[in-house]
Amino acid sequence: MIEGFYRLLAATGFTQRVHLVFAYVPVGLLTGAVFFSLGAYFWKKEDLRISAAHAVVLAFIFVFPSVLFGVFDWMHFYQAVLSFPIKMKMILSLALMLLLAAGIILRGEKKVKPGVMLGIYALAFGAMIGLVRFGSALVFGGAGNVSEQTVEAPDESSITIRRETGSADRDQASASGEDVRSGEVIFASNCQGCHPRGENIVVPDLPLKDAKQLESLQTFATFIHDPRLPDGSRGPMPAFPPDKLSEAQDQKLYAYIRSMLDDPAWR
Repeated sequence: MIEGFYRLLAATGFTQRVHLVFAYVPVGLLTGAVFFSLGAYFWKKEDLRISAAHAVVLAFIFVFPSVLFGVFDWMHFYQAVLSFPIKMKMILSLALMLLLAAGIILRGEKKVKPGVMLGIYALAFGAMIGLVRFGSALVFGGAGNVSEQTVEAPDESSITIRRETGSADRDQASASGEDVRSGEVIFASNCQGCHPRGENIVVPDLPLKDAKQLESLQTFATFIHDPRLPDGSRGPMPAFPPDKLSEAQDQKLYAYIRSMLDDPAWR
């Protein structure tokens, strides 16, 4: 059902993370609540206190679709892998909801001092900043899903990749700049969440940029269709069967990764 939902969105041209549509709303509302609460604290304005309370109520409402679609995005873009940024986002999301709920419950209590409410709103704002911080680490560090039209071609017009033959010999195959651009789109949609800049945020000791599986296209394709740890056991990386990544897509993805191995951004 979730994959069908994202296919429907992709058919309309929307390929970004859905939860961001809702996440910006509580960010703005909570920012406003902090400033309103500051005004109520320093200038003793009752109307500013009420405005802060209303902003927090609205922020609390919009947190729920943000979290719901955040879970959908996690399952779709990150294959439900529990990386460190994802774990932190889960913890901070829970903390944010609890703090907002506390703010709503206490907002009508006359005995609660303005400084206490300001402290609650400030903590909630801090949790929100943490969510933005770890979300940015995923998206810009890189889990951004970009359209093929926005990907810039590398400086070289083509790169050389190696394809294994039936024997141990390897022959040379040329990948065009268009293949590299397409490979970048595939990488952004499927790999960057766990392998930003060629790293590995799930198993840090096994970075992508140093993987022996990149020695040849055939070795690479075999691995991504049935990923295994060095001891032969299955690890956290999901498999990408041919119905998800075709042979042509394997080659384009491999071409892009090989093109980035000497790029300063991956070193």
